[in-house]
Amino acid sequence: MAEAAKRGIAVHAWLDGLMVGIDKSGGPVLRVHPDWCALPRCGAVAGVPVAQRATGYFWLDVTNPQVRAYLRGIIGEMIGRYGIAGINLDFMRLPQPHAEEGGDDYCFSRHARDSFARECGIDPLAIDRGAQPELWQAWTSWLTRCEDELVANVYREVKLARPDAVVSAAPEPGAEAEHIGRWAEHVDVVIPQAYHETAREVRQSVQEHQAKLPPDMPVYAGIYPMYIGLGAFEAVEQAVAAGDTTGGTVLFSLGHVSDDTLRALRLGPWRAPAVSPGVRPLEAAATTVAAALPGLSSAGDAAEAVGVGMRRLHARLREGCDCDAEEPDEWAAATIAAIERLAAQLDEAHAAGVVSSASAQQAARSLAEAKRFVYHWRIRQLKLRQLPQRRSLQP
Repeated sequence: MAEAAKRGIAVHAWLDGLMVGIDKSGGPVLRVHPDWCALPRCGAVAGVPVAQRATGYFWLDVTNPQVRAYLRGIIGEMIGRYGIAGINLDFMRLPQPHAEEGGDDYCFSRHARDSFARECGIDPLAIDRGAQPELWQAWTSWLTRCEDELVANVYREVKLARPDAVVSAAPEPGAEAEHIGRWAEHVDVVIPQAYHETAREVRQSVQEHQAKLPPDMPVYAGIYPMYIGLGAFEAVEQAVAAGDTTGGTVLFSLGHVSDDTLRALRLGPWRAPAVSPGVRPLEAAATTVAAALPGLSSAGDAAEAVGVGMRRLHARLREGCDCDAEEPDEWAAATIAAIERLAAQLDEAHAAGVVSSASAQQAARSLAEAKRFVYHWRIRQLKLRQLPQRRSLQP
């Protein structure tokens, strides 16, 4: 943390959530608490931790309150003791059936079965998926509710302890992408794992995730060209594709980045300073507006009115960074209205030929991003005001 602070790096802890390893013994957590293991249907009566057959992963039982308390304690220590900027949630759901597993399902632990039976009057192990579809739906919906409650409670507890801490989530394509739409109000940033070989696939994957999210949600694309042995050209191509559709890029993983690739990224898509909109949305809005100012300044006197408006907007955003607005809803509404008026003024100037297409395009994109960041800040401030008094997250 100290070394990161010297370099201006914000540290976010990546949490693997309910997936606790591939050690054949179940790993250190399940060696101490074997009854915390989420069991597949085929291992429901095993009495010992059982790994997922397709992956070898061991999973914790999301229905067990002791498991939730354990995760809460880990997150509390990271947030409260080490001063990290935030946590990134991964694997905050039960494993999904794989075809090669014969459709094996989770979670049939003793605790999950007993809890569902008390609530619904039947042991889920006795439900015939094909012959009793309504009961099966009730069972899977009950498990989904447990997953959703875990994410909602983690978000709430983190914000009570540290309102400025960022909660992000990194969904994989498939089941997690479906979950993220429900979790949107309980995370600040979404990082789709767009792990593909081509820029086209990256863009498509990110857009599929974005379609399930509110339009103001900050999204950073997770890419991994270096991890699968692709070179600097492909890394730059994917970073550009990610930048076209999102507010940033997350590399998996830094240890696989060559000096040539890092140099190409620094000289190419990452040559300009950046501010994380998930961490500092108003500062990010001010930065993106400032990036459009040189193009308008070179457009001549006829574009001066637009330039003046952009500079005033930049100053307003910078002032917002330095203080908490007493009425975030009113401040954000007034700022968004100013952005929309400026966007209309820019369109008129472009139509009249006083602003070039290139300058107008960059300024329009900057205004759209600034509007999205301000709206995100507004939603986050309103969420925080709905929380009760702050308290320590650690038990």
